[in-house]
Amino acid sequence: MKKTATILSLLFVCFLHAVVIQSTAEGGYWDNSDTWLGGSIPASTDDVVINGPVWPTTESFCQNLTITGDGILQHGSDSQLSGKLTIQGNLSNNGSIHSWHVTGNLEVVVCGDVYINGNVDNDLFILNGLNHQMFDCETTTFHPDEFIDTCASSDILLMTDLVLNGVEVDLGSSTLRLNYNGIRHITLTNC
Repeated sequence: MKKTATILSLLFVCFLHAVVIQSTAEGGYWDNSDTWLGGSIPASTDDVVINGPVWPTTESFCQNLTITGDGILQHGSDSQLSGKLTIQGNLSNNGSIHSWHVTGNLEVVVCGDVYINGNVDNDLFILNGLNHQMFDCETTTFHPDEFIDTCASSDILLMTDLVLNGVEVDLGSSTLRLNYNGIRHITLTNC
């Protein structure tokens, strides 16, 4: 009886954990099965790891997103010139979130914590967490065209100094806390 309960318990824990979907090094469109190892297009409950250039469609979703050092999240080419990715959990970027084409845009919406150790220069970077969101930016290459917070009921907890240059900032009625985990500074130039 105890062995059966343990097995059921393990199965339940496995069921609760999201599936991890990884892109190929060649990448491709988010909604193309050839973009993903194993051929499964990510669902909104899946954790995603991007290892190459990936173009989200107009309505792409995942749970948590990790962009590796070689990974690039960028807006599309050809007929898919705009993309929107909603990350319902946390974002960890060690690669690039990039707008590379003069037409179209890339909108990234993050509902969880944000860890940036790579490049960000897309069009819209939106925080939309119902709970307080930690924002950890270890790099000075965070330059989206617009940095927006759409949820006034949650604070942005700045975990590092933040340098913004030429970024349109709209935090609405949100609170940016500079002293959550030590004293942090924000530098705004041409914002």
